[in-house]
Amino acid sequence: MCWEKKPKRKKEKTMSVSYEKVVEIVRLKQVVCDSTLEIQKITSSFGIAQWLMDEIGNETQEVLMLLCLNTKNEVNSLSVVHRGTINQSIAHPRDIFQRAILSNATRICIAHNHPSGDLLNIVS
Repeated sequence: MCWEKKPKRKKEKTMSVSYEKVVEIVRLKQVVCDSTLEIQKITSSFGIAQWLMDEIGNETQEVLMLLCLNTKNEVNSLSVVHRGTINQSIAHPRDIFQRAILSNATRICIAHNHPSGDLLNIVS
């Protein structure tokens, strides 16, 4: 009986990263993101609406945004959770809460735009 010899596979190098290193990387990423974000204090829901209309009001697709606030109602981070189609945007709560936790948010605000401009559009 003839046995075929299997070719030797090269052992792939794997990189293990400690939990502390992951936390450090996330914090560095947050510092970089925060340094480019103008600190803005939120004083009312009307203020948030006005600010976000400037950010996503003219988009041609639905955009779901997440604002993460600290205890002083200052914006920690502003991120696009999902870019949808012309009339819908879908996101999983896990994606929203993960971003909020990573940015050390004490409060969050979730908002989306209406590309059609129709604020009373009811989904049937």
